[in-house]
Amino acid sequence: MTEICFEGVLGIEDMSRHVPLAFHVPEGTRTLRIAFEHDPHHPGIGPLPHQLSISVYGPDGARGTRHNNADQSPVISERWASPGYTAGPIEPGEWVVEIDTARILAPGKVSYTLTVATDAASTEGPAFPDAAPVASRGPGWYRGDLHGHSHHSDGKWPVADFIAHARNRGLDFVTLSDHNTVSGLPEALSLAGDDLLVMRGVELTTFNGHCLALGTGAWVDWRIKDGQSMAERAEAIMGAGLTYVIAHPMSLGHPWCTGCHWAYADVFPGPARLCEIWNSAWDGHKNELGLKLFRSWLDKGFRMRATAGTDIHGPTGREVRVGYNRVRAEALREDAILAGLRAGHNVLSAGPVLEMVAVSGGTEAQVGDLLERDSADLYLRWADAPEGAQMRLVTGAGVAADWAAEGQGTRTVPMQGMPSGAWVMAEMRCAAGDMLAVTNPVFFPGDWR
Repeated sequence: MTEICFEGVLGIEDMSRHVPLAFHVPEGTRTLRIAFEHDPHHPGIGPLPHQLSISVYGPDGARGTRHNNADQSPVISERWASPGYTAGPIEPGEWVVEIDTARILAPGKVSYTLTVATDAASTEGPAFPDAAPVASRGPGWYRGDLHGHSHHSDGKWPVADFIAHARNRGLDFVTLSDHNTVSGLPEALSLAGDDLLVMRGVELTTFNGHCLALGTGAWVDWRIKDGQSMAERAEAIMGAGLTYVIAHPMSLGHPWCTGCHWAYADVFPGPARLCEIWNSAWDGHKNELGLKLFRSWLDKGFRMRATAGTDIHGPTGREVRVGYNRVRAEALREDAILAGLRAGHNVLSAGPVLEMVAVSGGTEAQVGDLLERDSADLYLRWADAPEGAQMRLVTGAGVAADWAAEGQGTRTVPMQGMPSGAWVMAEMRCAAGDMLAVTNPVFFPGDWR
């Protein structure tokens, strides 16, 4: 066994950096044991601690990270690795640990010690079976979550509890999208079944914004370093056939949540066409502002589609009104669900059923679709609406129609002679004003991008 030790001090000027520490791993190594400590953990005043994590990279690529978790002492071996990290051969050669400095608060002066021990013995741990098959289901509306976390990043529960929670909520699909790691996916996929499709994803948690890359079990580089751009990263993600979603763009950012507020001017929206407008429970700050931002992009001619994500990190009661996606897909399969999302065939809801179909010139269009004419009849149906619920149709010009919508009902609303580039969304709100359900837009003809 050999041991390498690094020591240093990080100041406020080191915040939002990836501080590299390189070391050599000798031939014959089968296990790495890394211990990272920093002091002080807290600046001495205020509610927030310093936030430092470590990411590990071998000669053949990334081996994981455990974002915003107190345990920063991973074991990485041939057949097992700590949560957040991936098992596999320990290649000889140069390895790098990067200290990800998400938050260093005044007065700074945070001392750290990082020790790497190499071991010729392999470390064993639990193994998970292959992904469980899910019985085929044909075209329909499927309800599920696109955004959630486990203890492989900063979640407060194991993967099995995350999956059990999705089953208890009666979801058709659920996505594990841990921060900057895919290490929890093998276990999550093994827990799928005929009643629940488990989908793959990762949340790229950068210092200037968070986004989802959906449809992959492979690590995606989340670091945007000097000379790189988020627009290029988004194009690369979509070019690889994955689904790219801007996450909670109007959340509070630093210091409360590093990178949670979207600050990439080149992806505003740039190449992005999916945006998470409903994150966790509806509130009067991040989601209302996110919805306003989304609609401003529509008004500028970007054909955007909206998503919801619970962003769940641990158990919650049913009294917490979170939004789910109700996606119209050709099948209950990951590729089909994601295709439905990219098409905008998606209604966001905390429980009530809300449907909107546009008929124009004898042609029927779903939410997310582009009409060929400037006039259409909108057919709306709703159910399970609570007492005091209000429905309204919203366009770029404001509220086009509104009415009480308790219980269930239907309504037809004609939209005639809409201007070029017009759009319309239906939304249901409770008596207090919080969102209960909202559709994606129906698009009228225009110079859409």
